[in-house]
Amino acid sequence: MPFLKNATNTIPNIPGTFSSCKFCSVDRDAMKISSIQIFRYQLPFSKSIILAKKNFDFREGLLIRILDSEGQIGIGEIAPLPGFSLESLAESTSQSMKLAEMLVAQSIPRDLSVLQGAFQRWFSLPNLVSSVKFGFQMAVLNLLAAQSQIPVAQLISSEKPKTLSLTRLLSGTPDEILSKADKIAQSPFVSRVKLKVGRIGLDQEVDLVQEVRTRIGSKFLQLDANRSWDLATAVYFGRQVSDCELLYIEEPLKNPLECSEFTSQTGIGYALDETLQHPEYRFKMREGLVALVLKPTLSGGIETAKMIAEEALEHQVRAVISSSYESSLGLIMLANLAASRTFDVSVGLDTYDVFQYDLCHPEFLETEGRIPLQLLTGQPTIYEDRLELLWQKSKTKTSR
Repeated sequence: MPFLKNATNTIPNIPGTFSSCKFCSVDRDAMKISSIQIFRYQLPFSKSIILAKKNFDFREGLLIRILDSEGQIGIGEIAPLPGFSLESLAESTSQSMKLAEMLVAQSIPRDLSVLQGAFQRWFSLPNLVSSVKFGFQMAVLNLLAAQSQIPVAQLISSEKPKTLSLTRLLSGTPDEILSKADKIAQSPFVSRVKLKVGRIGLDQEVDLVQEVRTRIGSKFLQLDANRSWDLATAVYFGRQVSDCELLYIEEPLKNPLECSEFTSQTGIGYALDETLQHPEYRFKMREGLVALVLKPTLSGGIETAKMIAEEALEHQVRAVISSSYESSLGLIMLANLAASRTFDVSVGLDTYDVFQYDLCHPEFLETEGRIPLQLLTGQPTIYEDRLELLWQKSKTKTSR
């Protein structure tokens, strides 16, 4: 795509630090959206990524830029994941333009950052898809955080952000997985490891899980089966790895309603991931459920993720924030969400290095398995030559 020909002015980072609260006394009812821009991006992967059994060489998505009447900026990312999102990028683009058209010149409600349904009431466009909810909610939360000069995590929970650690993902061939496991074993701040299963022969996979457990030592191990098995196969596998001290297995069964029976027969807890992406999902406590893996791009946006997490927490079920191959912009927002008080401190954001280059500076980075708290503050500077302007509207003008 000829992005350089359509490049727009650089979208700047928010100036200053979060040591003061310059805008805290501002009445947000008086703060209005003065303009919205929608850009398209395309980021090449470092190597092909397999999504839903198809190879992809790049990631496509949208960037939303919202400007308020005081000149503050909020940026959001809309990136439906092929093979997993229910919507296409074309559908997300169409909805984004319609929603943006409705929001320009509107006052920003005071209670959005509480994340208890105010976004749903404000976004009156019916049947909004998950990626659009996530992107616009992200942009508005970034805008509100800029107004108050605090991190989004603190805007959401009013407390100092929690220190986060990455759950390391093991993927690739068995030899590549074991090599990565050896390196992770030497990382003192990495406490949790995730291994994808359901991809090779069952007995070969049992051997692999047992070998990974041996190599990572005392680190926590969780598995992700992506609904690969029927109940009998899952129970056989679970019994073979029952001595591996697993935290849980994500989505072990093709039929998630049988997961409690899997726990009953194996003693291994389970987590839900794909199940949460159903539009009608509502939290329900069941035997063996120990964690929810929340991907806001896929499962209803930021507000829905927080409300589900709060209900899960009441039942001592972990709520784990995980990525859907977002750029650094989306990953920073997901880290902010996780750093608020509702979510587990170990996050599934180990996808930050899959791109040849990113949309912003500084990029999402970690240090020895931990996410620096300073990454959560401010908004990065966007590289202007990596965007294509699709649509924009101010209070007086619309263009495409």
